[in-house]
Amino acid sequence: AYEIEERDWEFRRVLFRSYINAHLVENIHLTDIAEKFYLTPNHISRIFKKHTNTQISNYIILQRMTKAKQLFREGFTVAEAQIATGYSSYEHFFRTFKKNVGMTPKEYINAYYNHES
Repeated sequence: AYEIEERDWEFRRVLFRSYINAHLVENIHLTDIAEKFYLTPNHISRIFKKHTNTQISNYIILQRMTKAKQLFREGFTVAEAQIATGYSSYEHFFRTFKKNVGMTPKEYINAYYNHES
């Protein structure tokens, strides 16, 4: 692994985010990202946090929740969105969605569609 130059960070950040977004349905681990970009997990975690003010794991969760909300707007069911965002457990998806969005998936769907009409 090598040190990322400060001027190189913006390019890497875009690559990290693109990689994460392209693999949301998979069980993404920090070690996978680090290996993909030839960095140590500690180094990539530290620089990601420094430049984005969030941990990679939180970024992944937020991206999955954003994707789930998009899928709900497109008419996906909760179970379909759960699978499409990489959650193998309905309960884990449900708890994560409620914790991060502030309402259950069904409440979100109802609020979104009630707002539209």
